[in-house]
Amino acid sequence: MMGGADVTVQNTKDGATIRMRAKSKDQVQHVQHMAQMMKSCMSGEQR
Repeated sequence: MMGGADVTVQNTKDGATIRMRAKSKDQVQHVQHMAQMMKSCMSGEQR
C-alpha cells in the first residue's frame, strides 16, 4: 500500500501519537489492518 494513507506523527511527553488516514474508501480496511499490526508489534502482543 505505498502511498495509500496520509500519516502524521505528533510527539507527546510520553511518546508519540501516529494517525493514519486512508486516501480512498477502498484502502480503509487495509489501513486499519496495518494499524493493528503496528500495535501488535510495538506492544509485544502475540497474534
